[in-house]
This record gives sequence, C-alpha cells and structure tokens, in this order.
Amino acid sequence: MNIQPGTVAVVAVIAAFTLVLLFVFWCLDTFRFRLLVPQHFYDSYFINYRLLAILRILTFLFCLGTVIYLGVDEDDGRRYRFYQNITFLVLTVYMFMAMINSLIAWIFGPDEFDWAFYHSWLFRKRCYLSWILYMIAFPAVIWSVVIFWAVIFPRDDDDDRDGHVDYTMVVTSGVSLILILMEMWFSAMPLSPVGWAYSMILPIVYVYAIWVAVKSGASWPYSVMDTDKHYSPYWYMGGLLIHILFYYLAFAATSVRDLCAWCCNRRQAFARNVPAHDPAHPNVVPAPYSVAQPTTSSQRASYTGAPAHHTTIYTQTQQASSYA
Repeated sequence: MNIQPGTVAVVAVIAAFTLVLLFVFWCLDTFRFRLLVPQHFYDSYFINYRLLAILRILTFLFCLGTVIYLGVDEDDGRRYRFYQNITFLVLTVYMFMAMINSLIAWIFGPDEFDWAFYHSWLFRKRCYLSWILYMIAFPAVIWSVVIFWAVIFPRDDDDDRDGHVDYTMVVTSGVSLILILMEMWFSAMPLSPVGWAYSMILPIVYVYAIWVAVKSGASWPYSVMDTDKHYSPYWYMGGLLIHILFYYLAFAATSVRDLCAWCCNRRQAFARNVPAHDPAHPNVVPAPYSVAQPTTSSQRASYTGAPAHHTTIYTQTQQASSYA
C-alpha cells in the first residue's frame, strides 16, 4: 500500500476541519438540542403515532434480516468492507432506537414519554443520540445510492462482484433510500441547519478504517479508493465533501415535509407544551399545562388547533432559533 501525500493531506484537513467545527459549534451553543421536543421522537404529522410505531417495527425487522444476511453470506463478514453496507448498518441501528422511542410512547403513553424526556438526563441523551444517528444516516444513504450507481459501480473491477447486481446491492443501494425517505416523511424528526458536520463523521472514520485494513493485508473495497492512483486525492476530496451536499438535500426534503404539514395545519395536531421547569429548553418561552390541552390519544387525534396560550412545535422552533 502506497498512499500519496496529497491523499493523506486531503483527508487529514477535512477531518481536522470537521472536528474543529463540531467543537466550535458546540461551544457557541449552535448544536444544543433546543429545537427538539419529545414529539419529534415518536409522533407524526400525518399518521397516528401507533401506526408510526408499526412502520418502524417492520422497517427494523427488514433491516435486521438484511444485516444478518450480510454477515453470514460471505466468510469473515467481507461484505462490510463496502461503504453502502456500513451505511445500512447505521440505518439499522437508528431504526432500532426509533422503534424503541415509538414503543415507549405506545406502551406507556405519550405523557409518560414527555415526562421522562424532561426529567431523565439519560433518557434525553438517548433520544439525542438517535437524532445524531439520523443526521449521519440520511446523507450517507443518499451517497450509497447516487455515488454507488453513478460512479463506483461502472468503474469497479471487484472480482467478487464481476459486474453482477445481487440482492444486497439492491437493498443497501436502493431500498435503503426508500426506507429513510419513509421514515423522514411519516415521522417528525427534524434536521439541524448546521448538522452537516455530524454527517462527515461516518465517511471519515470509514476511510481511516479501510486504510488500516489494507495496510494489514486486506484488499480495496472499491478500485477508486486505491491510493496508488493519480486521481485518488480528488476522489477522496469529492467523496467526502459531497456528503455535505447530500445532507442539505435531506434538509430540503425535510423542509418540504414541514411545509406540507404546515399547509395541512397538521403541525398543531399534536402540539404539546414545554414545562416551565424544563432544563433542556431554558430559552424557550413555556406555556403551562391546562385543561384545554389534550391528554388522551382520542383527544389528541381529534385536536386540530391550539389555543393562543399554547406553544406549538413550530412556535418553539422559531423561538429557539432566535436564541441560538
């Protein structure tokens, strides 16, 4: 293995820049999770939260079956050399955490979920971790579909593949995009405007892991990753930075969903309040609970508008943005 200095410099600079931005944004309070409320993790703008739970259960079971197949189909799990399979694994982990959120709300009730979110530090951090995984998986899945079929597959000369399209390629580089788009549309998960730095974590870790594996005697998963090639610095730069573009494509798709929800007046359908003592949202103006607030699933399903003294998710988001 002979890595060109330009390739090492490109990856190192991008990795350092990403880490510095993550640290700076965190210190400047840009990455604080004030845009989030409990409903983002288990509720939906368009369907009942129980239906969302069923959808997440089915999606996770499908993903889990594919992940197991990827591990046993080849000796020593060699299929996990490929980025689209690693991306599908991250998607599976996210769907597991999203399914747990929905099941907690279904079994114990939305009110209990809200109470745990605002009163349990560990519970809230687990929700935040699922949000970070969502921001990592979404652009990575888009990469696995667009870049794989447009760039890697036509140029790849992997002997194991020999130009054939198999079940795993269709799922990890095709069906995965359908699954993440379904999750985006039917859930209420948001994307942070500056969350693209999170999306860079997975590809950077993947690049360094592949370099270590190849240095230990493994083969390149893609021929375009061969660092002996003269174009490798440009490939690595484009392959990493395009994740930022795909992140904002995901952000645009999420904005379209939010716009549709707003036009259909669905944002207020599950509007719930932030308690006045909430430590996670200190800058959001809270509204106290009242008898006008829906407290049961049947009331919530028929609740189509929020009184003036209630704070909707949209209002919370606007207020939080003004303080960020």
